[in-house]
Amino acid sequence: MQKTIGLLSGSLALIGWSVTMATHARVATGSLSHLDVNGGRVESAQAGRAIAIGSAGTLLPVGYLIARGTGAFGPISSVERTSLKVLGGLFLASVAMQVAGTRFERTTMAPTAAALGIGCLGLGLLPAR
Repeated sequence: MQKTIGLLSGSLALIGWSVTMATHARVATGSLSHLDVNGGRVESAQAGRAIAIGSAGTLLPVGYLIARGTGAFGPISSVERTSLKVLGGLFLASVAMQVAGTRFERTTMAPTAAALGIGCLGLGLLPAR
């Protein structure tokens, strides 16, 4: 049962992380308008690109934590498990902001944030292995 929960949690977290990173990459390259992603809260495409690049950078350690949570790099520490639980809660809390946002945020990013949050929370709640 634990393996199944771990696989499901890891898959959800990885999918959520990948979609989020791809979204940031698309905004950074201009193939997705910053207006679709943030509804005009950022005034220029240049500022939107800078934010997307910075956000992608902050997500790199999250990807590492997800990989650690799956056991890809050996046993996970209690600090890493706690970090995954906290991040999971924060990603789940962000779903409300996504639902209140643009059509893209409601249809793409809200489910993505939910998957990322549930996945991280699940990985963080698994017992030490």
